[in-house]
Amino acid sequence: MRFLIFFNLIAIIVIGAALARMYQGTPLPWRWSYESTSTTKIAPSVSAPAHSLVIPEESAKAPPAAQALRFLTEGSYPPFNGRDGAGKLVGYDIDMANAICQHLQHPCDIETRPWKDLLPALRQREGDAVIASMLIGSPAINDKAQIVFSNPYYTTPGHFAARRGGGNLAALTKNTIVVQAGSTHEAFLKAHFPAARRLAVKTLDEAEQALAERRADLLFADRNALLIWLESKEAGTCCQLVGGDYTDPEYFGAGAGIAVRAGDKTLLAEINKALAEMARDGTESKIARPYFGRSIR
Repeated sequence: MRFLIFFNLIAIIVIGAALARMYQGTPLPWRWSYESTSTTKIAPSVSAPAHSLVIPEESAKAPPAAQALRFLTEGSYPPFNGRDGAGKLVGYDIDMANAICQHLQHPCDIETRPWKDLLPALRQREGDAVIASMLIGSPAINDKAQIVFSNPYYTTPGHFAARRGGGNLAALTKNTIVVQAGSTHEAFLKAHFPAARRLAVKTLDEAEQALAERRADLLFADRNALLIWLESKEAGTCCQLVGGDYTDPEYFGAGAGIAVRAGDKTLLAEINKALAEMARDGTESKIARPYFGRSIR
């Protein structure tokens, strides 16, 4: 009996050793079964810093939209302000207004009024500013205590034009100068070039025609009007500007400004800053080129 017990113990030890050798390096069946049913992995938790504040998305508010800057203009003075074939407002004044809004990061609103109603509408707060080629200090403006002007966004000097290859400014007394009768340009010629031969005609159109037809050697007129004329195909081939600008404010004024209410000092300062930036970065020249071929500041 003892021998049988001893023999069974020896047999169990031998069989156990054989099984261990067979499964060496292989997971035991019951272990594999357990692990295969526990596939969910739990990531370690990361707590937010104690000082951080999480704002629910629905409670975050967008910044308020910038208030529109409301410009008033006439809409019937091309190429400064007018309407195209589709009725859209276009022109140098319109482009300048939009560029000012862009520099100030405001939406732009531009409305039209008859010329005589522009400043009354501004005083009644129907707009924030008037951009309509109004001349600074114009005697037509009779409410200067309530209305102030920005720095000029374009100037209006006198200038000479001549046919290409002709017209000598060095010998003005030997040339015939055509000019519009009764204009400030005729008055300037009389005061500063009294010995020059003048040909006075009724309208600027007649003066331009006289130069093109060689009935005059030079034409003296508003520079911007001459630039508009020279942008036309016929005038551009016959004639050109000669010499420099004549800027005497007594005759040619201080230029065109943007009108605002006298109390709106912050807006006036912002507009003047935008105009200075637009002159410095070339925005004004880019706007003026399609209408005048060059800057008119």
